[in-house]
Amino acid sequence: MTEQLPQVSKLAATIVEHQRLLEELDSEDRQWAIQFPKHSIGLFIKAMRNRYEKCLLRMPGDFRRFVVNYSDSRVDMLQRAHYRADISPDYEEDWFPISGQGRHVFEAALFTTTIPVPIDVVLHKLQYEMPPECTQWKHASLEHLAAFAAEYSDKLEVGHYLHAFGSLNVRLGHICPALFKDYGPDPLRRINTATVGVCIPGMSFLAVREWNK
Repeated sequence: MTEQLPQVSKLAATIVEHQRLLEELDSEDRQWAIQFPKHSIGLFIKAMRNRYEKCLLRMPGDFRRFVVNYSDSRVDMLQRAHYRADISPDYEEDWFPISGQGRHVFEAALFTTTIPVPIDVVLHKLQYEMPPECTQWKHASLEHLAAFAAEYSDKLEVGHYLHAFGSLNVRLGHICPALFKDYGPDPLRRINTATVGVCIPGMSFLAVREWNK
């Protein structure tokens, strides 16, 4: 137990450092916490333990079908996206391999997180813990990102990266392909790499599933 004390002390000090955030509680709630400190800390512990339960949020957007043709070359896939692609060295084949056959139609969805979430938790939750109406989603890979950009280039928001966690390369430090649309009257649009260890609110990622309708 004593080996945990330094971390506990640091947590308590961090809470004190940000105590002004407690002003969001009304006077009655603050008084209750003062009167019942053990219960207050218990609620905090429970909330922390359950913080990842509903941490994924599907973003609004009119994104429907797009096609991935695996007979296309890697370069053609990226060029068709109408984005400037930093193909080399960021897109070496062994970094983000593409494998598949034939022509596939996919449905797209954009997700984000409600709180900062480690990337391994995001990967697990989309695959195994989504509610029934969101089943069969998987993280998009490089080829999905390029095909999605080609179809919906003009509808994408500017100012943040759209990640393809399906091509996440842990061996090279959690890098993955990312699509970015810059600000300006003629926004610079590019597909390059991003290093991702934690997914934070406002940072979106692409999910896909086979179109069966």
